[in-house]
Parts: sequence; C-alpha cells; structure tokens
Amino acid sequence: MHTIRLRSAWTPAVADSADSAPRRFERAFGQPTNLGVGRVFLAVEPKPQGRVFLNGEPVEAASPAATDVWRADITPRLISRNLLAIEADSPTFAHEVRLEIVE
Repeated sequence: MHTIRLRSAWTPAVADSADSAPRRFERAFGQPTNLGVGRVFLAVEPKPQGRVFLNGEPVEAASPAATDVWRADITPRLISRNLLAIEADSPTFAHEVRLEIVE
C-alpha cells in the first residue's frame, strides 16, 4: 500500500447559518498517477462528525461503525482535479486525511 497524506491547504468555508464558525473544510488534490489496477481509499482519522464530499457529491463510509477511522473506496469517482470537503463540529481542522493506494 502507498499512502499520500493530505495535510496542509485545508480551507475553512463559513457556514450559511448565523453561526459564522467554519464547519466545512475543503482541499483540492490531483488524481494519483500510475494507478495501474489498484484501488484508492480515502481515510479520515478520527472519524468526522459531519459528512464527506468528493467533487460535490457525498461519500459514504465503508468502514465499520466501531472503528475511529472513516474509510471509503473513491477509485471510480476520481478525476484529474478533485475537491474534497469534510464537515466538522469545530472551527479548526483536526483530522488526518490520507489517500491509501492498494495495488
């Protein structure tokens, strides 16, 4: 497995409600190259309290509810430039986000 960490460049988006605290964080990333026949999983740790979106569409977790890692296979949804958005209950982003490439 090859891991790509999506650490920096998370941009807070202000909620539409009267509460001006950022509740959604966004980050752009490029499609991993040389994928071959592998699969790409998105992993978020700890599990986010809100929803996860890839290119404007919600992504459902495939990981068991009992684990603290949110994981989903995003291989068929990847395009050359992607926008990942994660909803959080905090005005700061405190998640480790990574792409896990499994051959």
